[in-house]
Amino acid sequence: GVPRVLLRKAALTLKGAVYLVLSRDKVSSSALRRTIDPAELEPSRVTREVRLIFVRHGESVWNLVFNRGFGPSFLWRLLSTLLHELLLVPVDDSAFLDSPLSPLGLQQCGQLATFLAQPCVEGEVAERDHRALTTPGGALLVSSQLRRAVGTLGLALRSR
Repeated sequence: GVPRVLLRKAALTLKGAVYLVLSRDKVSSSALRRTIDPAELEPSRVTREVRLIFVRHGESVWNLVFNRGFGPSFLWRLLSTLLHELLLVPVDDSAFLDSPLSPLGLQQCGQLATFLAQPCVEGEVAERDHRALTTPGGALLVSSQLRRAVGTLGLALRSR
């Protein structure tokens, strides 16, 4: 019932906060500025070309609240999302934990679908890319298990 859902949400929130504070996944700005010397890399032969397309998920509700700046509209975005979160208390859903796509995120998925339907390159490479994206087994699609990532992938490639 409701107490079990509340306990689960509280445990997830606590686990996330502890991880945020104690995690060693942080990268210093000096490490980000460091570059790899190409001379240190072992020479290798190219045996096969692979085209990788990296896609970040569409805007989530979390992004909507916290990544659009902290001006006058921030308080409204925060309060309206907290109110929505209160309405979700009795159900196993959340606007903050595994945040869903926002309306703008859904629109971005449509834009991504349009982008992927039109090849970025011409000729043989474009044909190969089109075959990979439209032939079952022609492409490997990888996503995290978070619903904003799965939703972005599913919506962007729904015509596939």
